[in-house]
Amino acid sequence: MKRSRLAAIGIAALMIPGVAGCWSGNNAATTVQSASGDGTQVDATDITVDSATLVAGEAGSGKAAFLGTVYNPTQSPDELVSITAGGVEAKLTPSPLPIPALGAVAIQTGKTAQADFTGLEAETGTYVDVTMTFANAGEQTFTALLVPPAGFYASAAPEGTTPLPPKVKQKLEELEGAAAEEGSAATDGAMESGATEPGATEPGAEPSPTASE
Repeated sequence: MKRSRLAAIGIAALMIPGVAGCWSGNNAATTVQSASGDGTQVDATDITVDSATLVAGEAGSGKAAFLGTVYNPTQSPDELVSITAGGVEAKLTPSPLPIPALGAVAIQTGKTAQADFTGLEAETGTYVDVTMTFANAGEQTFTALLVPPAGFYASAAPEGTTPLPPKVKQKLEELEGAAAEEGSAATDGAMESGATEPGATEPGAEPSPTASE
């Protein structure tokens, strides 16, 4: 049963190239990204970035879009000069991107402010090194989760991206969860089977005298 479930996961993964891991990421516990997949929060003295996320395009396209909101808590206007992810610089629209004093700018596909990547080599479900460079606030470096173009993130994917079918995405998550449960049960069973059975000789112990017939 376990092998059949794992095989099903493999087939589903082949049907959806690039889908790997949960949307909360493979190392969510060691990053700023919340376990619910709400995006990375960056708090600096002169700038704040909220819900920073990378949304992948078509599988294998190398395309991705930045999703997040930039807040400027200072009395002076600032500018976002560049965004790089995985060593790839995004195409900013507009460039540079004005950040008003005591104001906020949402960066998302379909909005006035956009940031699009081409040639990004990363798998969905993984964290990517991101650097945002501001004219006044300087460089802000963090990691952001690369998510597939599904569910809430479908509308934030690069323009022209076909969203993943919701039912296929849900089925893959169910199979992953089932496999994880079976793997845990198998581990528990192996531990129990390693226990000494009644009457068995413990390693290193003297054998008990056998009764004469």
